[in-house]
Amino acid sequence: MANGYILSFEDVTADIRIIAIQISKEKNYIFHAGQYAEIEVEGCEPRYFSIANAPRSDNIIDIHVRNIGGDVSHALCRDIKQGQGVTVSNAQGLLKFIENDNAKVFLAGGTGVTPFLAMIEGAKPQTQMSLYWGMETPRDFYVRPQQNGLSVIYCTDIYPVDAYIQNMIMGADVYLSGPPAMVNDSRSKLLAAGVEPSNILFDE
Repeated sequence: MANGYILSFEDVTADIRIIAIQISKEKNYIFHAGQYAEIEVEGCEPRYFSIANAPRSDNIIDIHVRNIGGDVSHALCRDIKQGQGVTVSNAQGLLKFIENDNAKVFLAGGTGVTPFLAMIEGAKPQTQMSLYWGMETPRDFYVRPQQNGLSVIYCTDIYPVDAYIQNMIMGADVYLSGPPAMVNDSRSKLLAAGVEPSNILFDE
């Protein structure tokens, strides 16, 4: 566990807030792109959030919070103040960016895009990457990822797998993140389309 505080926050839609957390500099906070951490705000049950940035020397992590009505998401989206203390668990999760020559494809539903933003930020220049990001309406796309070698396809469907299958890259590593139903549906459709199980990556 590590102590930290709210460094800054920005409301990017009516129900999504991007929060920067400064973790104590007493020791380096160790994680890799694709992992998540349990965030605890005083008076609320802790909740897991994906880390939306690649590791930095300044011990700052970004999280994207959608206000879904629970105590933690409501507190983080409505009640927090700059400088307020939080507790951050050790980073968890097995999903990670695989360094090989395969093209990388990210299929994200909603705020499931966050671990992919971290991977994109940390990728080597000119890595061939495609992000298929599904949201309900065009105005819901609250960030515009940019990176050399990255193409972004914005899908007004929370299940962007169908758009990818129409333009499938054979041999690519395909990463999945989003609501469990979206991940399960995407995996089934990718397998049916001939993608090797070893090329489908997600955090179970």
